[in-house]
Amino acid sequence: MLQQGFELLSSKLLLLLRASLALGYIPISWRHIRVVFISKPGKPLSQAKSLRLISLMSFILKTLEKLLDRHI
Repeated sequence: MLQQGFELLSSKLLLLLRASLALGYIPISWRHIRVVFISKPGKPLSQAKSLRLISLMSFILKTLEKLLDRHI
């Protein structure tokens, strides 16, 4: 949906991101992050360093994070 309708949604998305930054508030629904553990190949699962963490977060929060990272 985002790829097909980006022209229509980009102005609303930009408004949403700017409002979040101006208010200094990130909505609760954006803050829900799911962490998935993926094992590294050839490593025993008994050690913590044999796992790789992947965070699955809202694409809006990920977009805000990337914009702030590029700005800084």
